Amino acid sequence: MLLIRYFAAVAGVCLCVGAAAAQDHLSNLKQLTSGGQNAEAYWSPDGKRIIFQSTRDKLECDQIFIMNEDGSDPHMVSTGKGRT
Repeated sequence: MLLIRYFAAVAGVCLCVGAAAAQDHLSNLKQLTSGGQNAEAYWSPDGKRIIFQSTRDKLECDQIFIMNEDGSDPHMVSTGKGRT
């Protein structure tokens, strides 16, 4: 039986998506972010978007961003007034 799991993972300071098939074999990796520090990535319940925290755009502290599963349309959804 072939088990495929899709994942969003933080690798250093970039966010990557891909598929894990069978045991620990990764395939079709795609880097979705660059710049700043990116962490704590989670899939939306419908699996179409990824929410993550980032210091992109020279932000002083982590803010919450959301983007489409292919990395398009990343935008900040937090107010930018809080501190982490």
